Amino acid sequence: MTIKIDTTKKPFENCPYFYNCAFNKCPIHPDFEKLKSYSCDLNLDGYKSKKCRLTKCKRIAIAKAFNLKNLGLRPKEKNALLRWQSLSEAEKQEQRDRMKNVRKLSFNPMKTSPPTKIPPTAPYLQKPYKTATKTPHSTRKEEDLEK
Repeated sequence: MTIKIDTTKKPFENCPYFYNCAFNKCPIHPDFEKLKSYSCDLNLDGYKSKKCRLTKCKRIAIAKAFNLKNLGLRPKEKNALLRWQSLSEAEKQEQRDRMKNVRKLSFNPMKTSPPTKIPPTAPYLQKPYKTATKTPHSTRKEEDLEK
């Protein structure tokens, strides 16, 4: 889904969450660095906002349209981008390869099959559980009446 950007409005007014958000430190605000976040920031839904709900790609698109200096990124995102841009092409390729290997080794429940055999030494297989025998409710009532 693409976002419609109206350059006659302020950058943060182009956010689709603008009317439902009360988060003070908006990353697409021109004075983002000067803004402070407060613990009492709430959405209109009543939930506390720890960060902007707008996705990164939409924040970047709005920031490019308005030439914002923080690029619509939060401080951690901006620092990671600057660090990535400072790497050489060989270092970037090395990190890409490392992430490919990590993704191959990571657990994916859709690709793995369940174990075919249950180990015979499992403690729950050695002694079967005894189930308590229950008497029907009708006989219990009769027994209670006899006592």
